[in-house]
Amino acid sequence: EHDIHAGNTSRAGRYVSLELAVTVRDEDHRLRLFAELAAHDDVKFVL
Repeated sequence: EHDIHAGNTSRAGRYVSLELAVTVRDEDHRLRLFAELAAHDDVKFVL
């Protein structure tokens, strides 16, 4: 289950922030999702 919402756009319009809320099963699942997002070419930063 997840929700995703568009956030701010950079002044030059090159970047858009996204907020992704995800329900995870356990810590391992959370860490794997974090790693997959961070490894994606289109993702610049993951919190």
